Amino acid sequence: TEVIDAQVRIFEYSDREIARARDREIASGGAGENRVQRGDRKVLMSPNVTKPPNINDIINLPDGDYRILDVMKVAPAGTVVIYKLQVRL
Repeated sequence: TEVIDAQVRIFEYSDREIARARDREIASGGAGENRVQRGDRKVLMSPNVTKPPNINDIINLPDGDYRILDVMKVAPAGTVVIYKLQVRL
């Protein structure tokens, strides 16, 4: 587990996004702890980091240290332009 400091933009998940995640979980029969929950944050992270983010790493945000639950790389031409993270306090 690494602690990450990076340039980020932080967003709240909407009620609609939370409901869609719950519906997908029910439909798949899963019980994943990574399902989006109230209080989770959506973080857009600059790719200019010394080490790419990984699941279970910790990211320092203004209101606390959050655990990374999901990482999605946006790399349209093979080069990462941004990371989309789901994080939980």
